[in-house]
Amino acid sequence: HTVGDMRSFVILAFFFSFLVSIQCQVIPVTENWNVTRDQLDRFVKSLSRTTSDTWLWHWGSVDNTFRWDKQGYIDQDELNWDIEHGGKQAAGGGFYLSSSCNDSADFGDYPLGVFIPNGTLIYYNDFSAKSIFNRIMTKHEKAKL
Repeated sequence: HTVGDMRSFVILAFFFSFLVSIQCQVIPVTENWNVTRDQLDRFVKSLSRTTSDTWLWHWGSVDNTFRWDKQGYIDQDELNWDIEHGGKQAAGGGFYLSSSCNDSADFGDYPLGVFIPNGTLIYYNDFSAKSIFNRIMTKHEKAKL
């Protein structure tokens, strides 16, 4: 073997170990759960994406609607409270959006439009998460992921 062959071997070994380290990179999702880069990439690839820009609508109080619009987001603590205390809805508490700007007008005095850009990931069910992460994620883990 020549010095050139050994140098090539060392370079290839380094490159291979670099690729493996990228795929095995550990990403903390919560303080009790980590995923690998490979798992995350496979999970994202398994999700559908929206196929066009769209607007969804939420009806609420005038104060909340203007505050959320000014903030540019809805605070996670507020969403958590809505989930815990929203027992009046058939599906439980939460922050509901509709594709119609009128069909949920009975839930508040003022509409908030939420723009969803083309290509936004869509999480429909737990099947891909269960097969990739070998677990059903909690609501908190889904939000963090």
